[in-house]
Amino acid sequence: MGEAPFDQRSDDAPSVTPLDSALWQQVSNSENLTGFYTAWLALQCRSIGGASRGLLMLTGAEAGTFDPVAIWPEN
Repeated sequence: MGEAPFDQRSDDAPSVTPLDSALWQQVSNSENLTGFYTAWLALQCRSIGGASRGLLMLTGAEAGTFDPVAIWPEN
């Protein structure tokens, strides 16, 4: 019902930047989990409007604990 074809973008559709492309490549080609987590978190934070910081934590070695594995921005 009046929907645009998939190849047409609306004005409010997000665009993929060179940084996004580089982060997706890092996600796809990471040789270790640290690189994957860092790139994944950056992509998530960049896609959330107004996000200024991000922290990814995973279950720690001891029950009930969590370990930080990535922060955004890195500095």
